[in-house]
Amino acid sequence: MNCIYENQQDWYENYLLNRISATEKEVFEQHLQECEICKTNLQAEKHLIGFIRENGKNQMKAEIKRQVEGIKNSALQRDW
Repeated sequence: MNCIYENQQDWYENYLLNRISATEKEVFEQHLQECEICKTNLQAEKHLIGFIRENGKNQMKAEIKRQVEGIKNSALQRDW
């Protein structure tokens, strides 16, 4: 089966992040019912987005903690 979405990786991301119209979403969801390629690609994209979100959240927490510690240390070093 030739799939019009197979080599359009942005399409899966846009679908998962709701960046497509309601009509496009409906057409794609109908297509998903029959296309194993897209089901597989969509699942892989979903895992990738989840990993990026989790990793980004952890990195942000670490950076905020580092900055707060820096501010605390800076405040302790002041000689008023």
